[in-house]
Amino acid sequence: MPSIESYFLMRSGKVSYPDKDKFARLIAELPDGQYMTEIEPVGRKRTIKQNNSFWGIPYAYYKRALLESGNYKDISDDQVHQFCMHHCLPADYKERIRREYDEDPGMVDIKTGEVFKSAFRLTTTKMTTVDGMHYYENMQAFYDEWFAGDNDHIPDPDPDWKKKEKA
Repeated sequence: MPSIESYFLMRSGKVSYPDKDKFARLIAELPDGQYMTEIEPVGRKRTIKQNNSFWGIPYAYYKRALLESGNYKDISDDQVHQFCMHHCLPADYKERIRREYDEDPGMVDIKTGEVFKSAFRLTTTKMTTVDGMHYYENMQAFYDEWFAGDNDHIPDPDPDWKKKEKA
């Protein structure tokens, strides 16, 4: 049986569900039996430093490696970003943002009834700090497997890389 995963916010000791009707439907559909509730905190949104480290370290390594491979010409920073997201985003994160997209009803034109929903696209904007750490680790591992030479590995993030680059 699939598990139910639901997110809620705590504010001043009160629970707030983004979609309490959906949660209530899911609970109502459960067959009779014994269940366990597990509550764990969800990490906060990825930091600006974390995002900057993606662009300043691994993406630079990937851009160089992709150009040196001879398979790409004039690759843009956004294309490197798309490549890394496609190959290195954590699977559980991809599933979570896909599920959020699928559950979003889109916009309904009240005159015509037409539903508009933008196309699904991978993104890093919904990452938590933990997602960001796993993404960085995945970029290091993928690079090591496909591009790295003897002394060519993506280093661990340095929170002060931007300051050092300007010096």
